[in-house]
Amino acid sequence: MVASLTVEDLEEIYLMRSRLESLAARFAAERLTPEDAKALAAVVEELEVQTSAAETGAIRQLNIRLHQLIWQASHTTRLTQVLMN
Repeated sequence: MVASLTVEDLEEIYLMRSRLESLAARFAAERLTPEDAKALAAVVEELEVQTSAAETGAIRQLNIRLHQLIWQASHTTRLTQVLMN
């Protein structure tokens, strides 16, 4: 069974998600390790390559990966789990 969402539901979900993403980014900026920075830089570099090549499928996957790396770099287990869901 698939739940149907109203426009209001979607607006609420995106508002909450944007706030959680901002929180994760702030924690990541405060807690970034050299390994985190290296992984993020690699994805950004690959995004630049794929953007120049207009590879939309690759860009979409790299964008997802970039967000996941930011969440992981926040070093907040529960916040990362919520965002992964």
